[in-house]
Amino acid sequence: MDRILFRDYDPVRTKEFPIRYNTSKLGTKIHDPSNPFLCRLKLDSRCYSYEVAEYVDKFWIIAPIYAYYQSLQPVMYRHHLNFKAYMESFGLKFCNLEAIRPEKNQKYLVTKPGNEPFDIQLETSEEFYQRENYLNVAIKMINKTQDWEYVAWIDAHQIFEDNYWWEAAIVNMEKYASVQLFHRIVRWNYHNQTERIWLGAIYKSLLTSKLRDVAGESFYYGNAMSISRDFYHQIGYILDTCIASCCDCLYVLAAMDEKTEIPPLARWSAYVQRFTPWIKNAQKVFKGKRVTQRGDLLHMEHESFFSYYEALDVLNNTDFDVERDLVRAEDGKISIKNETIKEVFHRLQPIEKITRIVMKWVFVGVIVLVVLYITRDRWFYNLRKLFHKKELKD
Repeated sequence: MDRILFRDYDPVRTKEFPIRYNTSKLGTKIHDPSNPFLCRLKLDSRCYSYEVAEYVDKFWIIAPIYAYYQSLQPVMYRHHLNFKAYMESFGLKFCNLEAIRPEKNQKYLVTKPGNEPFDIQLETSEEFYQRENYLNVAIKMINKTQDWEYVAWIDAHQIFEDNYWWEAAIVNMEKYASVQLFHRIVRWNYHNQTERIWLGAIYKSLLTSKLRDVAGESFYYGNAMSISRDFYHQIGYILDTCIASCCDCLYVLAAMDEKTEIPPLARWSAYVQRFTPWIKNAQKVFKGKRVTQRGDLLHMEHESFFSYYEALDVLNNTDFDVERDLVRAEDGKISIKNETIKEVFHRLQPIEKITRIVMKWVFVGVIVLVVLYITRDRWFYNLRKLFHKKELKD
């Protein structure tokens, strides 16, 4: 049976949303396939369709949260709780994955035990960028017990300008392989004042094949992306082995056609090269079928301690191999098994860097004091001699 296309999407009004077949493709339920014309004219009472909103319970939002210094990041946790209530107000399913580091006496602040897959609690001792890995861990757990069709990963400190973004997302995920849920990011400071405006990377890629800054504006890779279950299973998993961050950059790169140029990534070409197999496979699946949704995404400020650019620079010039240096557990969680790579990330932590700087100056101070102590007799002799000369002059 041919798929019956619905009318052009208008986010202001709720449109008819056709029922699913086993292929998970949109179509209208037809009693007599030999005469679909009557269904299209709504002259056959045995034909029926569904509203977009009736699929909202199959749409999951995943928002991982973990902190390097939990006590120093209260704003991030407050945003997270507000975001959960914000997403649930649309009727969306919300997966709240929280990871803590017991050795730093961290506690679970936004999740409850025994409520999987809505609340997932993990422990970690890792210090690399883990966000995308937690997405795959969450999806794997959701897949075990829940009937889902769509998933979005959204940073939990943002607000959509368009209140109907989720309706547009459901329709777009049926038409396109990769969906970026905004066309502009508006970054707010702590006083909720606009600090800077960025274009979405997919939106900009639809305007030009060369992503370069225009009129002082730059572009944003991640923050709010979504994909259907069918396409997720085809790509296997969301790229999560880029432990120095930029998984979202490479996901967007895979969503674009091969002719698109992304100059900023050239800075970390050796790092990007390590993920070529996943990118090439995803490009074959996506086939350049990408879309961006009109509307701004308001990004609220929060504390952050991960040194993104420094981590990328270091790992770009480090002998890092995904297969050799990483291991994936049965639940999908990634760990570093190369002690050298572990030490790289440990040294990148802000407190560690501050400690090293302080220790360096303490060491220098101690050396200076030792030298002064050893040469004290000569210093005192010279000082006495200097004051004696002054007295003679007077």
